[in-house]
Amino acid sequence: MEQVTKNPELKKLILDLNRIDQLFNQGINSKGESLGEYAQSTIIGTAKFKGKIEKGQPTDRVTLKDTGEYYESFDLLFNNDTIEFTSQDNYDLIGRYKEHLGLTTDNLQEAIQYIRAFILQQIREQILIQ
Repeated sequence: MEQVTKNPELKKLILDLNRIDQLFNQGINSKGESLGEYAQSTIIGTAKFKGKIEKGQPTDRVTLKDTGEYYESFDLLFNNDTIEFTSQDNYDLIGRYKEHLGLTTDNLQEAIQYIRAFILQQIREQILIQ
């Protein structure tokens, strides 16, 4: 399991299932539920802040992406038999958008496939070395 937890490519694949596929592309939480819609001021912007339109970001769903800083703070904690999603939440997004950290059932199955393929490759490499 240690080789899995220390592989940056595998970690990124799993994190991107959450932040890119679920949050950015679909605007859903780990239960497959919509995160909602943005306020008009968030879509259009204000005198002080650029809106989603000006940033070229989706306006039809909440993505929890503004600058990308929040997405970059996502991390995985690997315990004995669990994987926990964490983030640096400076805006209480965890409190406002329940269950947005974690994977939907479909994405969990995809993550399992990534991990399985990685482990099988590691086993094959060990067999070839010996």
